[in-house]
Amino acid sequence: MSESRRLSPTCTHWGNYLIESDGESILAVHPYKVDGEPTPIGQSLLNALDEGARVPRPMVRAGYLEHGRNSDGSGRGVEPFVPVSWDRALDVAADALRHTMDNNGPSSIYGGSYGWSSAGRFHHAQSQIHRFLGQLGGYVDSVNSYSTAAAEVIINHVLGIPFLKLVREAPPCGEIAQHAQTLVLFGGAAIKNTQVNAGGIGTHCAREQLIELKAAGVEIVNISPVRNDVISELDARWLACRPGSDVAIMLGLAHTLASENYTTGNLSTPILLALIVSCPTCWVKQTANPKMPTGPRSSLRSPLIRFANWRARWRQRAAPSASAGHYSARNSASRPTG
Repeated sequence: MSESRRLSPTCTHWGNYLIESDGESILAVHPYKVDGEPTPIGQSLLNALDEGARVPRPMVRAGYLEHGRNSDGSGRGVEPFVPVSWDRALDVAADALRHTMDNNGPSSIYGGSYGWSSAGRFHHAQSQIHRFLGQLGGYVDSVNSYSTAAAEVIINHVLGIPFLKLVREAPPCGEIAQHAQTLVLFGGAAIKNTQVNAGGIGTHCAREQLIELKAAGVEIVNISPVRNDVISELDARWLACRPGSDVAIMLGLAHTLASENYTTGNLSTPILLALIVSCPTCWVKQTANPKMPTGPRSSLRSPLIRFANWRARWRQRAAPSASAGHYSARNSASRPTG
């Protein structure tokens, strides 16, 4: 490499890279050697400094720039934005925030919804906004995330553990390979979903971990509308289902497991029992209309008829000495583990 070029490390949500530059422009993006399967998303950094794709200066709508808080807003979506200096932009924003706070209080200011923004905590835009507005006097915050909001609310009541803590403590593929005979995936373990992780990824090793399951003889069941939600190397048993039917399938499975006494003795598991307790309508003795896994008009008929043939083998294999090794996980193997 010539003396005019240099390599600078950077971290992103999709991995760590060495940026080759001449001091003014990015010339190349190199993954670290430790990352055996780097995502091509990293190459998007080559265009990150494209002036045509960025807003180079603060911009204010023409009507607001002229009339300030007295603007009637009629020009929104029509008027052009005018470039201004940072000093002018900060004065405009400060005036609007102070007027809103003084006249309507902190409940009138929304501090921004969940978002990843830049990797790391200091460069996380939402954290900076929240700190700034907190110094100003307060703001309206948001709870949960658009990715896992329902699980964050429900799982704590069903399993007695916060969802995000459960995700962090989920067994890695190596542990599943040692103790499990069957792994059921709702929604698969798509490799494309393992390219990014909030805060960054040291190495993309999901494929390697999944293949470890196959090498250990673990049977993979993919309940998903899409076959390639699981890599082909796993030879997964695919139970095709209609989009949006996963909860109904879970209720059908719970009904079968409960009504056929899979919940007794050594086959009991906390997750299964929690599902049955939290969804009493799937319990055959408590309703005249249980969530049956099959029926002439059931969207579950195809995958669960195949499950009916499969469960006989499951019962035979689930001897007391091995029963504790059965896992039912959603995307537990799709997350790289450190």
